[in-house]
Amino acid sequence: MIPTHSLLAAFSGFTIDMFKALGEELEVEYEFFVANEADKESSQLPLELVGAGKSPGDPLEAHIAAGAIHITSSRSKTVNFALPYYFLGYSLVVKVPPSTPNPLTFLLPFHELLWAGIIIEMLVVGIVFFMMESPALGHDESDLVEGHAQGMFDAVYWSISALTCTLDKAPKTWGGKVVMLGHGWFMLIIIAAYTANLASFLTVTAQSPTIQSFQDVADSKGSYTMALPRGQSHEAFIKYEEGHYGYKFNIVWKNTWEECMDAVLNGEVDATFEDTPVVEYYLSNTISDPCALTMVGPSFRPVGYGLAFSSSNTDFLPYSQAIVHLQEIGELTKLAKAYNIGPNAPAPVSCSGNTSGSFFIEEMWGLITMTGVFVGIGIVVSVVEKVLKGKDGGAVAPAGDAGGATALNGTDDAALERYIKAGVQAGVEQALKMKMADGSGPTEAAQGASNDLVMSTELTVGLRSE
Repeated sequence: MIPTHSLLAAFSGFTIDMFKALGEELEVEYEFFVANEADKESSQLPLELVGAGKSPGDPLEAHIAAGAIHITSSRSKTVNFALPYYFLGYSLVVKVPPSTPNPLTFLLPFHELLWAGIIIEMLVVGIVFFMMESPALGHDESDLVEGHAQGMFDAVYWSISALTCTLDKAPKTWGGKVVMLGHGWFMLIIIAAYTANLASFLTVTAQSPTIQSFQDVADSKGSYTMALPRGQSHEAFIKYEEGHYGYKFNIVWKNTWEECMDAVLNGEVDATFEDTPVVEYYLSNTISDPCALTMVGPSFRPVGYGLAFSSSNTDFLPYSQAIVHLQEIGELTKLAKAYNIGPNAPAPVSCSGNTSGSFFIEEMWGLITMTGVFVGIGIVVSVVEKVLKGKDGGAVAPAGDAGGATALNGTDDAALERYIKAGVQAGVEQALKMKMADGSGPTEAAQGASNDLVMSTELTVGLRSE
């Protein structure tokens, strides 16, 4: 018969609540006590109290050993276990690195190789534009500036301006138009993809921890330091890993798993590991800052929590049946959810550094700096242009016989021809308007404008001859 004891309400937790449910199933009450106040974390002491390591007939100090007791093959040789009431593994815990804004986050939506490909595409298209549209290569009608070097720079600028949507030119040749169609479509897709991915990168988020799984610690050959509670199954697990796989671990042994968590939090060690439900409950309910520590990687060394009985005690059979029934009706699942452990536990607290949805100034420093660099380069180029024009352009001449004229010293023949054409056309239009305003008929106005045109042309030719 299963013994009956009085319930002591001073204890609480997942295991205690499960015993309450078992008590209702089996009509049993319990008295709880700590196996050893000096070493509360030890799993071996509770097992010894129910007969582990003792001879048959030796007096027992407890009927059931419970808590974070793993069911292992070695322990099963000394005690009887009921069916596991919770399956779990170890979870690795590391410290979350501080949030550090990256001033180059505006470049992160695209990989470095894609940025390189975009730059190469723009340069190639710029060269093609120059070959198809440049006046220096015999194309009379073109939006490109004259000259080989200047024309090439202008063509590359034309190609790049499609990315920034600041086009100020249009192709004149059919070949150039076809190239612009392909280049424009390419830039349309690039801009759409960049815009779609930009928001997810322009946020200040916590950096990813260097350690991503227990395997990283195992492969480090002792470079990473772990804090673990002594006298627990952790010690046996580490010895097994070192003996069977040749791993080398750098361990700082502590008295309790809470001390191990504090060691990680204070930066004394790099990591620790503990039973997954213990870690989940600690991060959700105990630690003051749930974003200070985090679980990384998958759970490892899966085992089950079990209730231990004396090797001569068959009470583990009805307890196994009761545990199965509690699992079937979802009672254990409800308990796990209530304590924020297990697969049905609430999602962990979001630890993103930016939860407002707004961008921070730190995120834009790179973009601001880049814009400043372009503005500075533009100012320098503008100053150089003015200096060069001052050297090559004309100066205002004093009024002479021509009634005051502007000397065109240093102007080439092609440029002068364009000036004459533009001036003649404007002069004719202005003369026509003036003659019509004086009341002259169309014929007289045209004749007067023609006379003014002749005078303007003679004046310009005279300036050229000088």
